Amino acid sequence: FRSFDGTAGDALEELASALHSYLTNPAERWFELNVQGRIKTQMDFDELAWLEEATDCIIAQYQREDSSLNSALHETYLDLGSFGAGVLSQEWDKENRGLIFQAKPLAHCYILENSRGQVDTLFHQLTWSLRQVKQEFGNMLPPKMMQINGEDKPIEMLHCVYPRTDYVPGSHPMRKKYASLWISLTTKEIVFESGYDTFPYHVPRWTKLSGEFYGRSPARKCLPDIKM
Repeated sequence: FRSFDGTAGDALEELASALHSYLTNPAERWFELNVQGRIKTQMDFDELAWLEEATDCIIAQYQREDSSLNSALHETYLDLGSFGAGVLSQEWDKENRGLIFQAKPLAHCYILENSRGQVDTLFHQLTWSLRQVKQEFGNMLPPKMMQINGEDKPIEMLHCVYPRTDYVPGSHPMRKKYASLWISLTTKEIVFESGYDTFPYHVPRWTKLSGEFYGRSPARKCLPDIKM
């Protein structure tokens, strides 16, 4: 890594901070719920009160310290400004009974769009220790992985999320709309399989040309000046 001037890095931090402040400011109520096709002035008091209460519940989830939303959003904005795309995961933490957000490294993610240009497939490769794998999936692991000695042993994992063609709404996790498949690349085994009702990754792109999956960033336009 060679760096001779801090202008580009400072500009990226300012851009990420501005996006966070203007779009998802944690000190403000930066969104509200509405009913599609309905105008709020035509709703009665009970309907408006329900929407307000539902919005407050979501805001409370986002503002929980262990949700890590604000730090994950800032990391995503940094990726968005420098690389043109970001990957933000949204999961339900069963232990703490709340949402948890994480920004995923773009270099370790492979995405595909559906026919409408929306990202509906994502493969994420990551390295976990055996201890982290047990924390995520418990002690009931595949046979080869059970033979690994040492809690600190690194294990290459691959998380695959893609749409199912045989899903049944409201059914068993194995038949949900999006498949979730955890594979151990180290031992060549399926570690865990389940599913999601909605796509658990948010993948914003700064701008892109038609036919592209990955975005183009403002840093790419400034790259000649950055190199100078």
